[in-house]
Amino acid sequence: MGYGTPQKFYKMHAIVAALLIAVLSAPAFAEGWTPPPKGEEAYDTMRHLYRELLRFKDDPAFHRDHWLAGTSYASFKMMVDGLDKDQKAILSMMKDCNERNVSAAFCMPSDLGTLGSAYYRSKGKETAETQKWRSQFDAMLGVQQASTEKPVASANEGTIESVRDRIADLESRKSAAAKEDDRTEVRRLVQELKAEKTKLNKLSRKEAGKPLRDTTGDLPHE
Repeated sequence: MGYGTPQKFYKMHAIVAALLIAVLSAPAFAEGWTPPPKGEEAYDTMRHLYRELLRFKDDPAFHRDHWLAGTSYASFKMMVDGLDKDQKAILSMMKDCNERNVSAAFCMPSDLGTLGSAYYRSKGKETAETQKWRSQFDAMLGVQQASTEKPVASANEGTIESVRDRIADLESRKSAAAKEDDRTEVRRLVQELKAEKTKLNKLSRKEAGKPLRDTTGDLPHE
């Protein structure tokens, strides 16, 4: 396909160049959340990420996309996962927690992803699962969140759809851990998958009025 006259050719290239400049100069985190300042201590970075999660948990875009690559919140998950693999950062956070006498409530950065997935399943509503994680993060990070919202009593938890979402999330995390050759994390996720698949079996059989079936053999042995 030709461009016609030289003027049209140069005009087309000028438009493409302008679009590239606009894309490259746009803020990397224009949507969804704000990254922590560079050079922060790991403890402060964790607290910043936690506050950002509580802010965007009600965003319909997050409820639609979750951590889908190329979407607004994929970069948040990537930062959380990167912090989780930074042993120096983990040791620094543990030291800060000990100094603040909150070491009993210590959470790993990856637990922010777990909390985010819980909010994804509940569409931002508080549930027993989210409140459990929030109580630990609040204690660890000294964040007091004034909230009168009552937890949704199993609105999304314990349903076949929510368990399937949980299994899909765990499978994704297991694949990522396998690529990183993190065998300890893979084994932990395999155990969580066994529990969730057993739960799914019970819910499915209960709904169909059939006897329960052992599903633990459906998973590979690590």
